[in-house]
Amino acid sequence: MSCDWHIRCMDCGKTHRFDDANHEEELMAKLITMAPIFALLVHNPAGVEVHASWNRWRIAPEFFAEHLGHDLRPFSEYNDLSTLVIPPPVIPMTIAADFEISALRAQLISAHLRIQNLERELVEKRGS
Repeated sequence: MSCDWHIRCMDCGKTHRFDDANHEEELMAKLITMAPIFALLVHNPAGVEVHASWNRWRIAPEFFAEHLGHDLRPFSEYNDLSTLVIPPPVIPMTIAADFEISALRAQLISAHLRIQNLERELVEKRGS
């Protein structure tokens, strides 16, 4: 019998759906352990939009970023929650915080450069 699997956030009830993920309960558990890595794809200092896929399934990094640290669980199309034990995340959650700090640092540097350019333009206008 066919049984597609998805990932549900138990904290808020939102779902990351996968098309035709038939009997892929274990894969969903593996994706959950990689949630911090997928979340980092969204919070990158360069601001580059990244798309991810695993095998034939599109992975929405935004889902993992929004639910970082939440209780994510595999569940079936019949609303059965997985009984698999989900291993701890592949990387520590502090890396995501470090990435956030790097992004803020890049924004501060950018703002500083804009201020310098405005000051330079003001000096030039006063001089002419």
